[in-house]
Amino acid sequence: MINPREFLDLIKEKDKSIFKIGTIDSSYSGGAAKIKFDGEPTLSVKGYLSVGYTPVAGDRVLLTKLKGTFVILGKIGGAGSSGGVPINMDGGTPSSIYGGLDSIDGGGVIGS
Repeated sequence: MINPREFLDLIKEKDKSIFKIGTIDSSYSGGAAKIKFDGEPTLSVKGYLSVGYTPVAGDRVLLTKLKGTFVILGKIGGAGSSGGVPINMDGGTPSSIYGGLDSIDGGGVIGS
């Protein structure tokens, strides 16, 4: 099991990481979702598909690199959010490198 710092280090190394965090376009209404990736100034031109998750406008999501593109794994949210990706962080608080990722609820889910 990795600790919170190791997880954030994995996703912040843009050139080496297979993970990205972003937000579903606020005007999303179906199909491949455009993403506003953390640390990037504009919305993606490309739309991204999801696996086992139905995108919702405004959701914070975790994506992984797969065959030269990114795939949305699911929503990242706090306690009570439906469809969230439970990321076990074994307690603690990650730094707020990624904006809204400034807390972890008791269930090990990254919250905003």
